[in-house]
Amino acid sequence: MTLDELLGGEVSPDYRIGRRHGPSGAPGGSVLPLLDDAEAGLRAYLVTLPRAATVEAPFAHKGAELVGVVSGLVQVMLGSGRPVLRRGETLLASRRGIDAWRNVGDTGAQCLWVLRD
Repeated sequence: MTLDELLGGEVSPDYRIGRRHGPSGAPGGSVLPLLDDAEAGLRAYLVTLPRAATVEAPFAHKGAELVGVVSGLVQVMLGSGRPVLRRGETLLASRRGIDAWRNVGDTGAQCLWVLRD
């Protein structure tokens, strides 16, 4: 149940609320689904990276991919480069998929990984 449902928010066909499921503090990092909607053609994941961790993408994807850093300093591993992003920055990969993320900061990091099918 989402917080909106708990507080009696109105149900509307105009939007859908995604919810994180599962633990967020896995020792080696994690990629947790927030929203996986084949009908909308969008998927969103929360990538959690402990200090000095590298997390591989759990599957290959052929469409556009967006990474937005929520906290920390994240290196995005692509076949064509390894750009580093900080909080508030985004990267759009439209030709090659993302292979992995690496935390290059001194603290934990989180980013959103959004896929368009």
